[in-house]
Amino acid sequence: MSKYSLDKQAFESSRFATPYLCFAKAAGWLLDFVRGTIERYKKASAASSNTESVSEANTQFYQQESSKLRRQIRDIQNLNRHILGEALSSLSLKELKNLESRLEKGLSRVRSRKKDMM
Repeated sequence: MSKYSLDKQAFESSRFATPYLCFAKAAGWLLDFVRGTIERYKKASAASSNTESVSEANTQFYQQESSKLRRQIRDIQNLNRHILGEALSSLSLKELKNLESRLEKGLSRVRSRKKDMM
């Protein structure tokens, strides 16, 4: 409520009541206005601090997701190197056998597709 509207309401009231009553009504309206402003400030402050905590949670979530995706990319790149026969020295015998069986299955699919095309 603006000062103009308070003055206008006080003026409207003064036509029908004593000056003291007008002052009391204007003071009441002013008090209501101040209380409303304080409530809006409290809500905005709460929303602001809540927004900051949500923002921090979002940042933490995206950092974790980013870390997880980097790890997945690294694993896929390593697997691709292994499939190409590179960086095999770090693999154990079990991992080498697993890679060999995967390559044989893939090769049999390639040969089957090639046969179908001929």
